[in-house]
Order: sequence, then C-alpha cells, then structure tokens
Amino acid sequence: MKHYTLKFKTVIIGGGPAGTGILISAIRKGKLIEMLEGGLAFIEKTENFASGTIGKYLVNSDSNGGVFLECLNDTGTDWFNHLLADEKVKSIVEIASKPVPLEMVGEYLQTLGATLKNILNSFPSFRIFQNSKAISIHKEKGGHFLIKMQTTEEGKVTECLIEAESLVFAMGGKQDFEIAANSSITPSLNLKEYEQKIFLTDEFFTAPGLLKAEALIKKAKCNKVVVIGGSHSAFSSLWLMLNKMNGIEFEKAAISLLHRGKLKLYYESKEEAWAEGYVDFTEADICPVTQRVFRMGGMRADSKDLLRKFSGLSHPREERVELLGIFDGGENSEMLKKKLDEAALIIPAFGYQPNIIPLYD
Repeated sequence: MKHYTLKFKTVIIGGGPAGTGILISAIRKGKLIEMLEGGLAFIEKTENFASGTIGKYLVNSDSNGGVFLECLNDTGTDWFNHLLADEKVKSIVEIASKPVPLEMVGEYLQTLGATLKNILNSFPSFRIFQNSKAISIHKEKGGHFLIKMQTTEEGKVTECLIEAESLVFAMGGKQDFEIAANSSITPSLNLKEYEQKIFLTDEFFTAPGLLKAEALIKKAKCNKVVVIGGSHSAFSSLWLMLNKMNGIEFEKAAISLLHRGKLKLYYESKEEAWAEGYVDFTEADICPVTQRVFRMGGMRADSKDLLRKFSGLSHPREERVELLGIFDGGENSEMLKKKLDEAALIIPAFGYQPNIIPLYD
C-alpha cells in the first residue's frame, strides 16, 4: 500500500445529505469561501455525493416534496438556477405539497450533488475522496486530528493520512441484526428464539428486500406478520406490506403492530386536529412556538393516513392491521408470544445505531 499525507483545515466524514447540507448552508449564508480557506475535504465511502442511500428505499418521504427544494432558494448565487429546468426537480415541484417517493428524492439529490461537485472542484482548496473510508482517527498533542483513510479504486487499495484542524462526523447510521435479535420485548420475552424470522427495516424497504420478504411469507404458507415499534419506520413497514407486496392477501388482523408508547398524530394546529375528529391530546402536547400538535413525535404523511385508518378516523377503516400495546410489566407476554410464534416474518423497527470510527486521544 502507498502512504502519503495531506492537510486540510476541515474534514467532513460522510458525503450524504447531512454532510453536504453544511455546504448548502455555507452557500446560503455567503460563508463558502471562508469555509474553504485552509482546505476542505470530504471522505465518502460510495461513489455518490449528496444522495447517500436514500434513493434505494421504496417508501415515501415523511415531509412534503417542497422541503427538499428549499435549499435551492435564497442562495445569493445563480449556481443552482439550471436545476429548476431539470426533469427530476420538475417532478418534485409538481407534487411539492405531498410526500414524494424516496427513489425520486435520491435521483434529485444525485443531480444536486453533481452540481455541488462542479462548483467546488473549481476551488483548489477542495477535495472529495470517494470510495474511501476513514479507518481510525488520532487526536495529536497539538490539538489537530490525524485520519487514516483507505481508498479502493479498480480493486487497488491505497492508504493515506489526512491531517485536519477540525472534523465533522456525518456518517449516518446502521442496523445491527444481533442487537435486534437480542432485544427483550417484555421481561420474559426475547426475540432471540425468533431470529430466523427477523427482517430488518433497512433491507425490507429496498426492492430486493421486499422480494425476499414476499418469498419468506409464501414459503411459510402463513401471511401473519409482526412489526415491533411505534415510529415512522414501523408504519412505513406496514405501508409497504399493504401497498407494495405482490401475491399476498392479508386477512383481518393478519399483521400485528406491537408498540409501547402512545401512537400520536401530527397536526398544524389544534383546530385542524379537532376538525378531523382527533382529540387525543392536551395543551401540553401543543408546541408553544408553532402551535402544532405533536410537532416532533406525531405521525406524518403516509404513516398519519394509516394511523387515522387504524383508529377509525378515516374510512374505510383498515382492519388488516391490529394494534397491540406492550406492557412493561409483561402482563400480556403470553398473548404477544403467541403472535410471534404464529408469524412468518418479524420486523423490529428499532431505528439505527450511529456509524462510528475508532478515535484515539
């Protein structure tokens, strides 16, 4: 392996939406030149820039499409003007007030990333290392950081050291099968004995994952499924099963959603909530700044539509899914165990753990 050392003032590890969002913010605030002084580098493990992995998911966004286009406004430059004529951007503009497929968002972000690269590559102080990953980081006595980076190109691996005054971690998250499989639902009920049935959401949300899940259900000759969790990812799993699975008919209560906390609906105001028949909230659940109901934890978009149907607030009522609360004391463990025993597939929607890099001080 060849070794060499490079120096930058700032290094951002991760070139997805979070990492490149820093660039957009700097451009909009007129701070990009200042940010580039002393050198700026990105370390990105894939060939993508700005899009990350969002485009591989078959579900829709939890926010309206217009949110993804806000970064093109008020930039103080004409760098992004040509994007307004791009077909991918036009497609999102047409449904800007509605949730959009994440596949569409991924395509748009790839186009935005290409524009960002063209802009930044004109500055000699900027570098992007793609197909690269940070292996380890050492904090030196002088306060700077030494990053060991590995790059793979055409099957050849090259290592180098990068010195940086400051670091930004924007590496996204990952799901760990062992963590999910060793999770306890109640004190007496652990998922370990069901690990052959477990299917993580990160895979389930993709086209190959959905096909694999369909095959597992058909092989089991039982269409019962258990989803565990009360977040948007749990509801996205339900939405995929009800809308995208081929050749599988779910009967009444064939899908069980096991959840701990209260399932909440997001509304722009309490008046809007009341108008739609939703009254399961108090003044403490209303944001004092925006007046929104369950501003942070409420279900939005497709998840909101589903929960309204489960609750009978929308018609027709969705009866293929049953909602089952998990009691921390384990009072209903026997009933939950029966659901897990009968299921062909178990989807623990437990979110993500952060990607991390060894840091030595």
